[in-house]
Amino acid sequence: MQPKLQPVVTQQEILDVEKIVRAVPVADHVIDSAVELASATRATEPGASELAKKYIEWGAGPRASQYLVIGAKALALMTGLSAPETKHVRSVAPFVLSHRIVPNYRATGEGLKSAELVAKLIEGVHEPSY
Repeated sequence: MQPKLQPVVTQQEILDVEKIVRAVPVADHVIDSAVELASATRATEPGASELAKKYIEWGAGPRASQYLVIGAKALALMTGLSAPETKHVRSVAPFVLSHRIVPNYRATGEGLKSAELVAKLIEGVHEPSY
């Protein structure tokens, strides 16, 4: 016998939270951080990391930057802050980027998974200090 599931939130409540998250202001340096991190995954981009050039066949597209920012906004709100910081971008990056990159043949041969590559990319892309 399957347990009967009971909703804990309504569709409208989810849409309301989404609207709040999207309305959160974001500083330019946080957006720049998200763009830099996503660009670092694309081997042919000027901002590509050496790791991407060596191990990534297909990197995260421009929408990844947008979702890094949205995720950072949501995380900031959940931790009691009114705006995200670059640390929030870095915290959500594994969840946003892992399924958006495709390891190349060399990475596969060395047993590297996309999640491991993202973790190394996060370490390699500097976090701005202000």
